Amino acid sequence: MTEIDPKLISALSSAKPGSMVQAVLTLGGPDGQLLSPARVDELVRDIFNQARLESGTKAQRKKVFYSLQTVSLEADPRFIETAIRQAAVQSAMLNSRP
Repeated sequence: MTEIDPKLISALSSAKPGSMVQAVLTLGGPDGQLLSPARVDELVRDIFNQARLESGTKAQRKKVFYSLQTVSLEADPRFIETAIRQAAVQSAMLNSRP
């Protein structure tokens, strides 16, 4: 189950139409195992593709931190809401105030 920062939940629910939200997603494997950079890259692509298909939007910006198993992104709230529902996402937090 994904641990979600209450500030991110608030930012997503209060976002105005057309606005973007910045978030940081932490990824993980089964049982908290460490992921190789290649696996992190694969998971990010899968998460972003699924979020794009389900939300009908795409991320405006992203930066992957392979050794930290995290991705920072700026996207439409619907994109982020879809992304954080993906199994590989262990936690999600607000990156900056909206």
